[in-house]
Amino acid sequence: GFAPFDTLSVFLRGLTGSLTDMIRVPDKLLAALDFLADREIAMLKAQAAMLDNPRVVVFAYRGVDHFMSAKQFETFYWPTLRRMLIELVDAGLTPLPYFEVDFTSRLPYLLDLPKGKIPIHFEKVDRVEARKIMGDHNSFWGDIPASLLTLGTQDEVKENVRELIDIFGDTNGLIIDGGVGIP
Repeated sequence: GFAPFDTLSVFLRGLTGSLTDMIRVPDKLLAALDFLADREIAMLKAQAAMLDNPRVVVFAYRGVDHFMSAKQFETFYWPTLRRMLIELVDAGLTPLPYFEVDFTSRLPYLLDLPKGKIPIHFEKVDRVEARKIMGDHNSFWGDIPASLLTLGTQDEVKENVRELIDIFGDTNGLIIDGGVGIP
């Protein structure tokens, strides 16, 4: 699945249209995002039941600094994504949000999510800042760069993994993985 704003801005309105809607028709945009959140939740629940798998991946990437301000994030992005993730947990599912691009500035919002219920997968994030803000609220997942896994030496990869263990090893969860999977 996708964050509701991402669904709208990638598949329906385009980024320019969605960003313009924030200014010209914010109420209509918010209504559309609520509608899309309801549809996404229903779809993910149905897919999980069909596959008999309680884990559902939710991609989120347009909520970062590159695309919108913190105020826009708080108004147009986070409320429906947050609601979606919480409703999935309440339905007995484990949402696996995958935050693409650098999500460091949005880390404080993750504390709004249920503790211990949602492993947070990052493509890129300031690890020390993530540890400081997230603590052991939810598992940290990621963020070894694909470029390092592809072009780095074994020692460089080991050092990167050691850094993750040093930072997050005493928390409730650490999932070591590539930022965009394992190439």
